[in-house]
Amino acid sequence: DEKDKLYDFLKKQGFSFKNIDYAFFRATKGNLNIIFYRSGKLLIQGREKDVDLLYNSIEGIFLKKDTLNSWMGTDEAGKGDYFGPLVVAGVIIKREDEGRLLKIGVKDSKRLKSNRIKELANYIKSNFLHDIIVLEPNRYNILYDKEKNLNLLLSELHIKIIERLRRKTSIEKIVVDKFSKNSSIVETFRDKVEIEEIVGGERDLACASASILARSAFIEYMEEMSKIYDFKFPKGSGKPVKEAVRLFLEKYPASKLKNVAKLHFKITREVLDG
Repeated sequence: DEKDKLYDFLKKQGFSFKNIDYAFFRATKGNLNIIFYRSGKLLIQGREKDVDLLYNSIEGIFLKKDTLNSWMGTDEAGKGDYFGPLVVAGVIIKREDEGRLLKIGVKDSKRLKSNRIKELANYIKSNFLHDIIVLEPNRYNILYDKEKNLNLLLSELHIKIIERLRRKTSIEKIVVDKFSKNSSIVETFRDKVEIEEIVGGERDLACASASILARSAFIEYMEEMSKIYDFKFPKGSGKPVKEAVRLFLEKYPASKLKNVAKLHFKITREVLDG
């Protein structure tokens, strides 16, 4: 499987391994540090040049698209953020597009600053077939109360993006950034088009482009929400967010929280019950 293939590849490259509770393994070599989380996420840290080279090398383990002419990538933003929407985006690219996307610096949005994300998002939206779903907090809370499962909700959004884009043009493959072991995305499209959920899907340029669109839409929504409420909403779900919830509730009634936050996060209960 992916874990074994990645382990064997890194071992041959001279990486040292360490077992950690929350991940399949941690691998280190020189300035490079890799953590392969049990959630399926792959984190690579180190000097940017070395990280890029390693990403390119690892790509060959998971992606076999040398003969593809066009394919779609999907990714999401806001999943781990208490405040703001959940966003899913999809982008279709062609083989001849890879050079210019690399040239302008398209890569995983987590490795880009906000201003650059917005610039690249504008370019992608102007030049590539794409689609974006922004699930606003109020609607998110309604749907989550029905599903009681974030990964199921995410799968439904990815499926919707894929279906909408497939109606616009034909593609040879879909690459989805893997966010769960039990998503229904592959089963939905298995008999219709080649599809693959991969760990660290943003290594693929279509997925990276989608991650940029999703993150840009998330950032823009957060900025607009801050203007509406005259309040600075921090990203993530750590201590600053918990403090921000308290400050928000000093300014607004608790009934307003559903319009700005994902209420199922434990932060809600910790603050309201505290």
